[in-house]
Amino acid sequence: MMLATQLILTMAAAGPAASPVDRVTVFSDRAEVTRVLRGTCKGESQGFTFNGLPTSLDARTLRGEATGRAVVEGLTSRVVPVEENTDDRRVALARELDKLGDDMKAIQAEIANLNERQATANGYGSMFRGLMQEQMRDPRPDEKGWRRALGFFASEDLSSREGMVKKNIEARTLGRRMEQLQRELSALGGVQATSQYEVTVAVRCAGENSATVRLSYVVPGATWHPEYDLRFLPASKSGVGKGQAVLTVSAVVQQATGEDWEDVEVLLSTAKPRLGAEAPYPAPLWITGYDAGKAKVMVQGTEDRASVAPSGGAAANQGPRSADLDDGGKSFTLKLPHRATVRADGRPYWMPVDETKGAATARRIAIPKASGYVFRAVKLDNPAAYPLMAGKLHTFRGDAYVGATALEYTAPGAPMEVSLGIDESFRVERSVMHEMNREPKLFEGRRRFERHYRIRVFNQTNAKGTVEVRENIPVSKDEHIQVSMDKKVTTRGVMVDEHRGFVTFEVPVAQDKSAAVDLAYTISLPEDWAVR
Repeated sequence: MMLATQLILTMAAAGPAASPVDRVTVFSDRAEVTRVLRGTCKGESQGFTFNGLPTSLDARTLRGEATGRAVVEGLTSRVVPVEENTDDRRVALARELDKLGDDMKAIQAEIANLNERQATANGYGSMFRGLMQEQMRDPRPDEKGWRRALGFFASEDLSSREGMVKKNIEARTLGRRMEQLQRELSALGGVQATSQYEVTVAVRCAGENSATVRLSYVVPGATWHPEYDLRFLPASKSGVGKGQAVLTVSAVVQQATGEDWEDVEVLLSTAKPRLGAEAPYPAPLWITGYDAGKAKVMVQGTEDRASVAPSGGAAANQGPRSADLDDGGKSFTLKLPHRATVRADGRPYWMPVDETKGAATARRIAIPKASGYVFRAVKLDNPAAYPLMAGKLHTFRGDAYVGATALEYTAPGAPMEVSLGIDESFRVERSVMHEMNREPKLFEGRRRFERHYRIRVFNQTNAKGTVEVRENIPVSKDEHIQVSMDKKVTTRGVMVDEHRGFVTFEVPVAQDKSAAVDLAYTISLPEDWAVR
């Protein structure tokens, strides 16, 4: 940071003019704030003083610049005391918290008195019971006195216990309220009335009569994450086929930096300052091994590769948590189309960023191995001119809200497939027709595992329709294991992705009818292999 202390001390400051926040660039875990101060430039040099900056800022990031021919020669900063808190919200919360703290101390004192009262009564009760044992030897003991004394001690014990239960309930209720107020106060940045940053920027006027000076700095406690709305508008009444997709890109911004951003220009960056601060260096890589034995084992595993997943759901805390922005390794910046206000209260602020449209096609899709429902899914290419980061995607059929699902990182123009929920007019059933594990025949030397499944699609409407049925078959990762499809049994017209093992059937179904397809395949492996 450049310092011009001697120069600034000899100059007249620009006065206590307001230096509002003009622009904010929000990252995943911090924000770069830019303030603007406009004033006259007298003489050769002038000092412009920015007041009221939060103490949470990183002083190492303070930077200044001036417009026109004016040149920034340096800046200096200091922490100055503040007489009173200008934020009424913090003051009100702090006062209520102090009052509740006094009430809590009074309740705790009463609980301590009740504990002492109970302990005293129990102590006298124990002593009296010892005296009773001695008086029992008297031929005429005072039984009425015993009853009165025992009743008094029991009454004292019960009264103390009831009082402690009541006061403990009051203390817990008061404690929950204090925790709530503390969270609200923390979200506002706490009571920061004791000190603030004051920064003075030294500007060489260079003949300018006035100058606009910008001061930027970085503060923690800010974050953002993307959200999307996808609305499919079908061209036909059936809800499937060609149509138009309307994609709304929005952002949810949270900040608890200690200063409000009022009517500011907001930029959203996917850059990760922490990752770019220091170049990586490889660590030592060691390789070792051990004798695993001679036995060979076939292991069957399942990977969840369903491209259409059921809709999922989404959580006020002490402050915004850093977001994990998946930008595909390519950082970029989005700018809000309008100025916005974000208070330093930690609450999420939803803001629309952009809206784009593109051609799309909806179709019915079934994955009977995972679900008996038939889903509608829309296929389109990313219509935005920028990547879509991973985030929550809200889907709509026309004006009807369907639900929320997770969107993975999608490059510009890359294909997308998004679920539009269940199509209740269709359903599927999957039946096991044949499962047989055959031992090797004479001189064959291979074991065989035969599988045969039948998928039936039901159309419960008065119009014909087509359902895309998606299945999968095992994919061998070892040359000794062979997977082959039984083409005699499997329904013709099947499309197979041999690399991933995906199998797709196009199943046309007449109105109020059903149609079935068959899938059969065989796994073979050497007879000396075990199966796990």
